[in-house]
Amino acid sequence: MNNYTRSAGVVTFDYQGVMYKIKTITADEFVLHEDFELTDEILTKILFRDQYIRVYNKSITLLASREHFSKELWQKLVKRGFDVEIVNVVIEHLKKDGLIDDERAAEIFIRQKSEKYGINKLKAMLFEKGVKSDMVDNLLDEMMPLQKTKLQEVIEDKIFELGYTAPYAEKQILKLARFASNRGFKTSDIYQMMDELKSQK
Repeated sequence: MNNYTRSAGVVTFDYQGVMYKIKTITADEFVLHEDFELTDEILTKILFRDQYIRVYNKSITLLASREHFSKELWQKLVKRGFDVEIVNVVIEHLKKDGLIDDERAAEIFIRQKSEKYGINKLKAMLFEKGVKSDMVDNLLDEMMPLQKTKLQEVIEDKIFELGYTAPYAEKQILKLARFASNRGFKTSDIYQMMDELKSQK
């Protein structure tokens, strides 16, 4: 190992004609120094550990801003160019330490989005985020009794926004139905709500 230098949290060194740059914390873990007898096997371990620390630190930074789903965090890390194998290892360690919890993230997501969206939309959004179907079903089952009330609130807000007044034209009712459908409310609940609007004079 040649040209060994330490500066500003970084250690650089030459091994078999290739320059490497690692964090000082990694170098200290392996007790690296200028006369260290480096081998290919040790170098592989050093580089893996250094990349692990970088991925872990980046994960903590992202998690500090808000809760993340494991798939969401994985995608962000891979997009930043980190090695997939190391990202997988870090994700599993974060799960084990309770720093990533898809159920906890899903509960927060549902609380934030349930004011605007129905169960069908929430379910699709959670599936897209990689949440398992049985977990999604269990979390959303608790919302079922409140869906009709929530649909009514959403429709009333939309009517006010559009400036509609009873009696409602067929075109207006269809527009409200499409809006509710796009928000992921149950079709049967939407039909019932539209029938109630039609009866208003």
